[in-house]
Amino acid sequence: MDAAELDAAELDAAELDAAELDAAEPSSDHPAHSDLSFRLLTPLELRPWVEQVWHSSGPLDRLVERLMPSASTDIVANLGPPMRLLRGEEPALIRGATVTGLTTAPMILGHPPVHEAVGVRLSPLGWRRVLGLPPAAALDGVINLADVLPSGRDELTEACLAVEGQAARLQAALQWLRGRLQLAPLALDPVARWAIEQIEITGGREPIGALQQRTGYSRAWLNRRFLDELGLTPKRYARLVRFRRALDLLTPERPLADLALSLGYHDQAHMHRDFRLIGETTPQAVLAARYASGLSLADEG
Repeated sequence: MDAAELDAAELDAAELDAAELDAAEPSSDHPAHSDLSFRLLTPLELRPWVEQVWHSSGPLDRLVERLMPSASTDIVANLGPPMRLLRGEEPALIRGATVTGLTTAPMILGHPPVHEAVGVRLSPLGWRRVLGLPPAAALDGVINLADVLPSGRDELTEACLAVEGQAARLQAALQWLRGRLQLAPLALDPVARWAIEQIEITGGREPIGALQQRTGYSRAWLNRRFLDELGLTPKRYARLVRFRRALDLLTPERPLADLALSLGYHDQAHMHRDFRLIGETTPQAVLAARYASGLSLADEG
């Protein structure tokens, strides 16, 4: 399937009904919150635009969350009491749905004791496809969803609050995504899109000089296209992609030295520096306190 030509019939095939959602097992067995109900969907038919759709609700044992930088973007509909952005751009108080672009440093969130939220994780190209503008518009920032939609409304929160229950709210989020994906996408230079996809395919390992030569354009041209689209140069984006791969593949069983070499780091110390510089943490700290989504962790505050 050519994802660029995703049509209404293919989107309909991505629909999950309530019975299928109810059949999925919730994930609540992570070290941060023993009583949290968390369910994660990976709708493959919506790739490459949508990576994950999730629902989380219940009491929180630890109220501060560190959102790790990654080569993805997010829409989160807060369905419960307000959250607070303790470090990052405005808004400081978060109600309803917000969107974030790519981040180059952790964001810190303060949660209420009991929360409920629905989230959508998008690829950078998916951010443009779903929201109609490039993620550079929100680099290292948080924007209210209503401010970027033509309707001027918080459509995702409205859709989720119109129904009751985890399965129904996940289905409402999927339905909203299908509607957005059926709209005509905002045009993107095909060479720039190809270069972004190549960095993702290679996990950020291909030298940017070699990638630039394959485009047939100058380094300055490629840098400008990436800055216009993502807000980052190709080199910085590739570094985020590799860091994201490290987060995805990090497990207690896998030796860190083996993981580092498989991702193209010079050695374990090289990977450790990226965890420190990009995530302001260590692989061991991530393993001890990360959420079920894998890209955030309980923070001491």
